[in-house]
Amino acid sequence: MGREIGPGAQDAWLNDLASGAFAVEWARDGDLDAAERIDRRYKALRLGLVDATVMALAERLKVEAIATLDLRHFGAVRIKGAPRLLPRDA
Repeated sequence: MGREIGPGAQDAWLNDLASGAFAVEWARDGDLDAAERIDRRYKALRLGLVDATVMALAERLKVEAIATLDLRHFGAVRIKGAPRLLPRDA
């Protein structure tokens, strides 16, 4: 984020996370299985553990939005519920 948007935006994001403005959810065993299926389905994208896990969490939690600058991966994968990608869809 610091590289793409700037250090001020990165500091604000970290402050928001620390203050509880956003929830942080950690993966469960079932999420890792779902992440593996997503990664396999989109093998050509080489999603990796973190992106595939975030996508699996988004599906389980039925989130309305995902904050990401990684449109190459998140913009290409069909995530159940079709959450908005922020800031792109803001």
